[in-house]
Amino acid sequence: MTATQKAAQPVEARFAAEAPATAENYVITETAQIEVEAQAATSASSALPTSAEDAAAAGEIETIYVSSRVALAAKQDVPASISVISGDDLRALGADSLRDITRRAANISRNNSSNARSQGLVVRGIGRRGSTEAQDPTVGITVDGIPYLYPGLSAWDWVDIDNVEVARPQGTTGGGYASFGNLTLNTKRPTFDPTTEWSLRLGQRDTLFGTAAIGGPIVEDKLAWRGTFYVNKLLGYYKNEYWNGNQTYTDRLKISGKTQFLFKPTNNYSVHVSVDLQPKTFQNDNGLNFFHQTPATYSDGKPVNMNNDPKTRLERRWFGQLESYNYEDNYLNYNSGTQNNDNQLPLITGTRGAGLTQNYTFGDDSLLTSITGWRDLDFEARNDEGTPFDISTQGGGGVRFQQFTQELRLNTRLADVAELTTGAFYAHHTYEVDSKTGWGDDAGAWFANAMQYRELDVDGEGRYLLQQSLTGLRRISTAYIDNDSTAVFGNVKFDITEQLKLTTGLRVSWEDRKNKTFQLIDDNGYGGLLNRSISSFGVPLGGFDLYRNATNETVWVRDGRVVNETTPGAVAVAGQSYGLTTDTRSGERLVRANAAADAAAQKYFGAANFAALTNAQKQQLLHAQTLRQAQLGQIFNMLQAEVYKKTQYTYVVSPSYKFNDQVTGYFSFQHGEKPGISQVIGGNSILVDGESGNHFELGTKTSLFDNSLLFNADIFLSRLKNYQQTTRLVDDFTTTLNNDGQLAFLDAAANVPRIQIHGLEIDGSYNGIPFTTITLSAAYNIAKYKKFETAPLNPETNPDRTAPGYSDYQDFSGRILPGAAKYTGNLGVDFRYPLWSKYEVFANANANYTSRYNSDISLSRYSWINDYTVFDAGLGFGRRDQGFSVTLLGRNIADAEGKAYNWQNGILDTTPRWYGVIFAGRL
Repeated sequence: MTATQKAAQPVEARFAAEAPATAENYVITETAQIEVEAQAATSASSALPTSAEDAAAAGEIETIYVSSRVALAAKQDVPASISVISGDDLRALGADSLRDITRRAANISRNNSSNARSQGLVVRGIGRRGSTEAQDPTVGITVDGIPYLYPGLSAWDWVDIDNVEVARPQGTTGGGYASFGNLTLNTKRPTFDPTTEWSLRLGQRDTLFGTAAIGGPIVEDKLAWRGTFYVNKLLGYYKNEYWNGNQTYTDRLKISGKTQFLFKPTNNYSVHVSVDLQPKTFQNDNGLNFFHQTPATYSDGKPVNMNNDPKTRLERRWFGQLESYNYEDNYLNYNSGTQNNDNQLPLITGTRGAGLTQNYTFGDDSLLTSITGWRDLDFEARNDEGTPFDISTQGGGGVRFQQFTQELRLNTRLADVAELTTGAFYAHHTYEVDSKTGWGDDAGAWFANAMQYRELDVDGEGRYLLQQSLTGLRRISTAYIDNDSTAVFGNVKFDITEQLKLTTGLRVSWEDRKNKTFQLIDDNGYGGLLNRSISSFGVPLGGFDLYRNATNETVWVRDGRVVNETTPGAVAVAGQSYGLTTDTRSGERLVRANAAADAAAQKYFGAANFAALTNAQKQQLLHAQTLRQAQLGQIFNMLQAEVYKKTQYTYVVSPSYKFNDQVTGYFSFQHGEKPGISQVIGGNSILVDGESGNHFELGTKTSLFDNSLLFNADIFLSRLKNYQQTTRLVDDFTTTLNNDGQLAFLDAAANVPRIQIHGLEIDGSYNGIPFTTITLSAAYNIAKYKKFETAPLNPETNPDRTAPGYSDYQDFSGRILPGAAKYTGNLGVDFRYPLWSKYEVFANANANYTSRYNSDISLSRYSWINDYTVFDAGLGFGRRDQGFSVTLLGRNIADAEGKAYNWQNGILDTTPRWYGVIFAGRL
């Protein structure tokens, strides 16, 4: 059968074919090919001069520093936009977080936080995480061949890195699939050469960052190991005055250990086992506030409703009793960054993982790979509202995550005319996501609307109700998410001629997404009598159903809600009066509700029963009850969300042509699909459709001036349908209860009908200057909503629903997506000059530029972050063989500040300037 006939066969037949992986595929999947890696490492080390004298005699510099240029050169034959960063380049400037790593490439970014729940990569302006763990990442992360199905798994530091790859979009070569791109981190593997590598970083804010990697043979040529350990301790830049400055924000406390074993019982079979642990540690990243005065007017020029503004609240008598704290001098901290949080606790995060990779080579050029992976994550956050008052207590959220993945992949060659990658992939991952809210002694006075506060803070009984309405109340919501993915894939590269290649691929996946959620009262606190008798979802709450009829006509009410006169169980409430309205058919519940009303009258007013209360007292009771209900929101038992279940397809066609030894051109078309989202929002199942997109790319890869210049460029166009992102839905239930002239919102994942992304990317490296290597990456990117007519309102929109032309949504069609900078760029310089026979001086620098972008999903005019450049540089001296070095290091030397003002509370996208020193070596 000819190659043409084979290509014409159905996809299923091509999947069943057997034959070898290409050299390209060996590189792409190197994390799975332990044997090839070990041989490459041995060959590389044996190619180095064995002594300084040998190097001098050969006219060479003795060094084993591997720059990103070397890694980029290995990808010159891959017909796709790929950026590569070497581990040595990262270590030279202390780039160890995912945030640091993404600042070494263009058109990829990550937010500035170590909060596992807010992790997420953005490629070409696409990939902002939604509001739910149920959403699959648009941009994936793969570590040593194992996909991280939850981005929060990447919240740790990355040490002992061999290289990092950024691929946009991903393709059909296997592994976990992400629709718009993938970041691959390849760590160093065990070898049969003894090795000991270490580093120690010391610097400002009590920095202590230490790493060690030890390994080598256990049984000669049969069994090797490598152990990696690190600790990262750093005081934060921003102090919490409530704790006398002893609690700081943006601090770091991380430790980790990893052990790997490489077993080669035969020349054609190898087993790689890895186990790692990042035990639970504590860091203060959440709750970093930058408060400022609320703008005076809405976008229509009308004055902002300040009834529930922090300034108005802090000027209430209740809070004015604390003379040492006020709005002007303490709450406003936009410029100083000084925090004053009484209930904010550090984030608690830990993760564990294990991997098993088996490689079996057969024939002349065939490789069968099995990659098995397991990981978990445990995360807990405790939040505060940003004041020293007892308002928010025991609030926050937690995530308990587990994943299991299995991949089986065959790389082979088809009769010298094509290279095949084919296999199957399975993933099962579960989440238990809880959201906790707690209220303290001052919560009632803080959350009461203007009328509620005015009529409760008038006497002792009212103040007692104001306090007890929320004190000790705890609400918990937990979602149980269960996801399954099964896929088969095939990718064939045809050698049509020596110059012309054609890559085709197909991936078919079966996706199953389930979600069930409850939201209940965990603790009634002191004011359980103030509950309603039953929630709108039928959950008994143990209180009573007080209603005030402010009209002059009789109305019919059941369980606190106005109904028709003929509604069974309804109670008539006369005009300008108060009534208990529990469903008259409810039997025991009615008895308990009336008893609760009498008990509340006795507790708060000393009255014999509810009937003995005055109208003023009933109104105070109603204010406290409404205030409590508004904060609780909807209460419901376990609800099963609508299940998302679908077969999805990804396919790619990519011809490439090698014009000469220096220039290769390629075109790529890829269609990709992403699973939908099963979710419960406000007690309602809201299914989000799957996302799909078509991606076009035209590029060149060049090697010029005797290979001193590597220069790659591509133009791209992507069109996505049903793009998934967070939006805000008007919460009519809470808006009505609050009755304060403001709109309440619920965050939810939703579909954007159409978006489009287009632009230009370049990647390059130049070593034509003696002792110097320059790397450059840059991108021009336009990510735009093509159709989005139900976008969330921004805070400067007047919430007056009676105003002419008002809508609960706005039209974003034609506008740039949040987080999508138009220009990004990265320039790196590595200079190494030999001294004497064994030593060198070196300098490293990296500048990362990000142009202006909007940071909020509502595209508020107050949420722009102006362009900034983060500049890192190091100057050092050491041995050429890297036996020892010392580097003076500066991070963000220009102290660039990427900061958004926002409506009331700014956000920071950069870390303040830092200076320190790195000692490093290897034995």
